[in-house]
Amino acid sequence: MNLDLRIIAAVAKNGVIGKRGGIPWHIPDDLKRFQELTSGFPVIMGRRTFDSIYGRLGKPLSNRDNIVLTRNKNFDLRGIFIVYSFDDALDIAADLNDAAYVIGG
Repeated sequence: MNLDLRIIAAVAKNGVIGKRGGIPWHIPDDLKRFQELTSGFPVIMGRRTFDSIYGRLGKPLSNRDNIVLTRNKNFDLRGIFIVYSFDDALDIAADLNDAAYVIGG
């Protein structure tokens, strides 16, 4: 497998990366930059991060293949890749593109 794995994170000065399933700040330029960097690439995230995004947008992240890592065998949603191991996430990402982003907290 030849995959350029990229990790993207926004971290507050106090080390916080998330709060109660969401982002504890709203910086439009930050969100725009995130979209610019990740568009066209698979994004790998945990189910809680996906739930936060889906709750806010009502859909998966657009223009990106959403790969969601979960232990919940009952979790099911069309339009995303659901995996139960990080290795499976990497395999799918590598099949889709030569680079992928890991996102979330």
